[in-house]
Amino acid sequence: MCNEREQSSEELYERFRGGDKEAFEELVTEHRQGLTLFIHRYVNDMDTAEDIAEDVFVKLLVKKPPYKGNASFKTWLFTVGKNLSLDLLRKRRRYTPTEEEPQTAPTAVEDVFFESERKRALYRALNALPKEERLLMQLIYLEDLSYDHAEKILGVSKKKLYALSRKAKETLKEELIKEGTEL
Repeated sequence: MCNEREQSSEELYERFRGGDKEAFEELVTEHRQGLTLFIHRYVNDMDTAEDIAEDVFVKLLVKKPPYKGNASFKTWLFTVGKNLSLDLLRKRRRYTPTEEEPQTAPTAVEDVFFESERKRALYRALNALPKEERLLMQLIYLEDLSYDHAEKILGVSKKKLYALSRKAKETLKEELIKEGTEL
């Protein structure tokens, strides 16, 4: 069952497909920041993440693909973002040697999103996790998506999802305790 916010996003998208440009602007305003931060977890570069998020919205704007309702609008949107991110990473691997990029410091976009110190501490602790665990925790705790939606976005089995979650929660707890952040 979708929450009111998701119903509103789904309705906004349908209004946009019907010709309401303001509905599209509302969708961008509501989802751009979270989508950009999610994509950043894949590409590890905020400028690239912002470009890919923009590409997601341009794709919606130009092609107006039908929303089939198999998942929430946000899940669908984040899956498009993930796929574009993976496409870019595959292209990069073909042309440049693969190297593990260093973690970047939070940018102005992230500072706005993480308005509380607790969220900033959680963000720092997330950086200690392996990539797949980081993505899962971001979807669940920062984007407030369900495990079912995270499963669809990440494309992993429920069994693996719960194993990743358990391991990530243990690591996050240890990292937050190290930082002296209350749980």
